Amino acid sequence: MRRFKFLLLFCSLFLLTHSFTPSEAWNDFKSTYSKLYTPREETTRFQVFLSNLQIIEDIQRSDPNAEYGITKFSDITPEEFQAIYLHPPSEHDQLLPSKTYEEDLYRILSQILGIGEQKEL
Repeated sequence: MRRFKFLLLFCSLFLLTHSFTPSEAWNDFKSTYSKLYTPREETTRFQVFLSNLQIIEDIQRSDPNAEYGITKFSDITPEEFQAIYLHPPSEHDQLLPSKTYEEDLYRILSQILGIGEQKEL
């Protein structure tokens, strides 16, 4: 038990004092998220990863109370993320603000139900 505590303390101190190189962070990222690339794509993805690391560091410096880090998306550009994971805007996304809650509710329901503007007779 005493050895385990010492080992745990040693590992914690090592992690606190050891700063990973970009190559080490890249290899850890690929291992953690099971990423495989062709040799040509590896170069491109590594450059994107480095760019994202810089963004992460810049944001972290501006907000030291928050915690930012590497995620499974760290090898893709914001444009790629948008195209892959976010749906493109559609006409149904274009909800204009109105003066009343009822107008908003009617517009949303009419778009969902496909009903047109109701006219009084």
